[in-house]
Amino acid sequence: MNRDLSYKLKGKTAPKQLKVVEKTSPYSDIVYTEVAFPFPMSNRELLQKRLFVGNKEDPEVVKQLGLFDFTHRYYVTMIHSTERAEYPITKKVVRGVTPVNHTLLEEVDGGIKVTFLTCQDLDLPKAAAKSLEDNMGVVVVLGLLDFYKQSFGGK
Repeated sequence: MNRDLSYKLKGKTAPKQLKVVEKTSPYSDIVYTEVAFPFPMSNRELLQKRLFVGNKEDPEVVKQLGLFDFTHRYYVTMIHSTERAEYPITKKVVRGVTPVNHTLLEEVDGGIKVTFLTCQDLDLPKAAAKSLEDNMGVVVVLGLLDFYKQSFGGK
């Protein structure tokens, strides 16, 4: 979902806007996203730099970044906020901040192990933030399952 943006457009909560601002290398880009929020809240926007590498596909990049020296196949996705002069912060929407969003997918023991670490500030009202905080684990897992069903079918 983070690697192929077309999947984000298939979900129930598809972004209002989603576009690649710049392809910065064969394995990284900058993406602008605007997410609709219910009234009376303002929409949220994110401007993020994304990096995708696989240790078997991009060994030089993996070494340059100091990533894991595993012998088994893995893929890393790293996403964080960035700034661009052509995308200034405006008053019509709230700019969210992503200090950390890392995903590690490893092919181990005949399956796939996923490790996900994220920190994102959408500048939500305290009640909404508290509700998300209390339920985030369940929300993320159920959201991923729902997204998978919508994108690929199945139960």
